[in-house]
Formats: sequence, C-alpha cells, structure tokens
Amino acid sequence: MKKAAILAAGEGSRIKSIAPFKPIVKINGTPLLELTLKNLHFQNFKHISIIFNDSAREMDLSLLPGLLSPSINYFFKTTPSSMHSLYEVGQKLELKNGEHLFVSMVDSIVRPADALKFQNFCHTLNNDESALLVTPFIEDEKPLTLKINDQGYITEFQCPIEEGVLITSGVYCFSENIFPLLFEMIANDQTKMRNFLTELVKRDYKIKIFESIKTLDIDRPDDIISAEIFLKENLL
Repeated sequence: MKKAAILAAGEGSRIKSIAPFKPIVKINGTPLLELTLKNLHFQNFKHISIIFNDSAREMDLSLLPGLLSPSINYFFKTTPSSMHSLYEVGQKLELKNGEHLFVSMVDSIVRPADALKFQNFCHTLNNDESALLVTPFIEDEKPLTLKINDQGYITEFQCPIEEGVLITSGVYCFSENIFPLLFEMIANDQTKMRNFLTELVKRDYKIKIFESIKTLDIDRPDDIISAEIFLKENLL
C-alpha cells in the first residue's frame, strides 16, 4: 500500500468562527492538516494526494509546511460531496489492479497508535477487500452507523443507533475494485460518501472493520476542546 489521500474540500462552515479554513484550525497549537499527516502516519506512503476546495486558494499555505513533502501533490477543486472528492483523488493517483488507497478526512482525530495498527491491518487485506476504521464512541450529530457479522465484515450502513452499533471514523482503505461503482454513481449524479458506502454493501463488496475505542472529528468549535483533551491523554 503506497498511495494515500486526504479529503479536505469541505467548506467547514460551522467552524469558521475559529479559522477561515478547516485545514488550518489548530489543535493543541498544530494545524489540523499537519496533525492528520503526523498522527495518521502519512510518512509511510510514497504518493499522497490532497484535495482542497477552490476557496482554500486564499489559505496561508506557510502554515502547512507538510505540503512541501515531495510525496505530496495537492490541488484545489470544489466538489459537492466527499464521495466526489474521493473520485478526484482517485483520478490523480491512478490506482492499478490489486492496489489499495488509504484515505482520511482532514478532520479525523485518531490516536496515533490506532492509526498505525489500522495501516498494518490494511496490509493483510485481500485484493478485493476494503476496510474502515470504526468506533463504538458516538458524539457526532449525524454519525454514519453500521453493523458487522461475526467475521468482521460490514453488513449494513445507516442503521438505527442501538446496542452493538458502530460508526465510521472517516478513515478508509479502499480496494481498487470499488472505483467502477464510484464512477457509476458519479455519472448518475448521486452524492454523499455514506450513500456510496451503503451501495457497496448492497452490492456485496467486501468491507472489513478495524475497531478503535474512540475517535473524533472536528465539525464545531466545541469539538476542538474535546480533541485537545483526547490527544493529550493518548499520545501513544
């Protein structure tokens, strides 16, 4: 697994009172994008694509020195959903048969040790298998819920919140074999990552889970405080 991507094309409208662009929102003094690059061990990849929306052209890129890495290619394009952003980075990275793509949302807050364990887990996947980092911890207003079978494969998305339900953490490892369906849904004017994931399961694509006790994402100003406390308590 040599290729990875960060999806950072969202508007971040609910957090603009803190910073004009979500990638530069600071968590314990570190811009969110820099934190994602470090905590999710993006140094382990040879080819990384990062998508920002067009308005981020005005962002002070000097705050993001990680973008200077020769392994990173970033570009600006406004997309209607993270599903479309995945399509765009997939086009840039040109996955070959049998390859996997490691993907994170820019605001996924994951314990570094869990991120590394997830990457190691992804190396065990068969060519036709994808994987999601998931958690039973629910703090999000609109979490993407899921259920699994005894073998650890996802059987259902967008299910009611009840005992035993997990939610996605915004960190994925996609097999190259999912991209034809992604292209099909884009061509049919469908949107939203959760709809794409739901359709994958409906069509019997194999998606495994790796469970972390707790992960967070950054949508509101209050989430910054939660993330700062969480990371200070979980440095390893």
